[in-house]
Amino acid sequence: MSLAHWMLVAVVVMLVFGPKRLAEAGKGLGQGIRSFKQGLDTSDRDRE
Repeated sequence: MSLAHWMLVAVVVMLVFGPKRLAEAGKGLGQGIRSFKQGLDTSDRDRE
């Protein structure tokens, strides 16, 4: 897919979900990734 297609998809997602719900989803995704990385770091320390 080209950049134009991805931009169109982003616009449609913004229209469907709205900026507030999209921001909340992004925040939740960021927290999930952060938690996952912390879990990996903890498991690496436990192995040593």
